[in-house]
Amino acid sequence: MTDQPAIDEQGAIIPRYPIQVWLSRGGLLLTGILFVLLQFLGPGKISVETIGDSTVYRSESYLLYFLPFVALILLTLSVVYWLQKGIFYFFSVCLFLMGGSVLFFFFTFDTKNQHVTVTPDGFVREVGFSLMPIHQEMEFSKISMLYVEELTGEDDSLRFELLGIPRSEDAPIRVPINELMKPALLKILANARKAGTEVLPSVNGTPVPDGLVKQVLH
Repeated sequence: MTDQPAIDEQGAIIPRYPIQVWLSRGGLLLTGILFVLLQFLGPGKISVETIGDSTVYRSESYLLYFLPFVALILLTLSVVYWLQKGIFYFFSVCLFLMGGSVLFFFFTFDTKNQHVTVTPDGFVREVGFSLMPIHQEMEFSKISMLYVEELTGEDDSLRFELLGIPRSEDAPIRVPINELMKPALLKILANARKAGTEVLPSVNGTPVPDGLVKQVLH
């Protein structure tokens, strides 16, 4: 058997082995099931917990638990292409690497460190992988001014950052206002005021820009 794929009368490639057909059908079925489940479950939610004088905002996303199944689909398709041989080896290796990357993400993504913790003295934001966590914090006693900055991306999309100006000559602290930061923003600004940090108004005259108001109050 050569490495050149067989072609039928309509110009379609004929699978070399019957198992390729069954694996492909299984992958399509699993993809359909995941799609339907996502419609019902949604992206997840943000939980809020009060511990003493701290308020903890955590991300509770169902999407993470779908990743092993996404990896299974990619690895299954990798086997299908590998069995087809020839140039399909290249596509098989690409799919295998993609499936491995998804599994790596699943096993190294730590849901416990996906949080924003707000205290009367400041806040901490932790996101990212367990191997390479992203840790940002502000102590209000060291910050003279806080400002919510509105930025426009290359595709004209809006994004926002919380800009902290230190009392010292250190560089400003920039914290992206992502989905986890949005529900915590008003608490952060209120606690900063109480701690003596000046909260500057944005372009609309209030601390929160118009493009962020509905998302923060949601």
